[in-house]
Amino acid sequence: MWISNVLAAIVAFTTDDIEHRQEVDALYYGVQQLMAGNLPHFLLPHDSLADVLRNLQTYLQQRQPHMTLSRLDFGYYNSEATFKTFRMRNLLVVVIDAPLVFQSLAMPFHVYKVTKLPLSTHHQHEFYTTLSTDISTLAFNRDADHFLQITSANN
Repeated sequence: MWISNVLAAIVAFTTDDIEHRQEVDALYYGVQQLMAGNLPHFLLPHDSLADVLRNLQTYLQQRQPHMTLSRLDFGYYNSEATFKTFRMRNLLVVVIDAPLVFQSLAMPFHVYKVTKLPLSTHHQHEFYTTLSTDISTLAFNRDADHFLQITSANN
């Protein structure tokens, strides 16, 4: 009888030890990802990130209705967003730079590439002229009061 109790205690101890080692390995991997510039899922789960983004969007709607979050996808925040980390007592604090835009820029724009074509001049057909600008792309939406000009350094 005492052998089964000893074996049960050994199995329970081994199971607890394996779980603790897995948690320490996941924490170590999460800190490595954090140091590499990525937000790991282990340290900042999707549910927590979704709650933070939802609260920030609600705050913006109440206090700054002309502003909105431009990115709501988790992939951007986990791999591309810049962030800073610091420790406050026993807490790890992560401050993420969330991209905000004006509400009018949040609508989808149609993007057009500008192609420069040589055109003959109106008074002599032997001479041609091209559009002299560094604009390479235009972004336009018919409901917006403005359009965006994108310049290229290659021109």
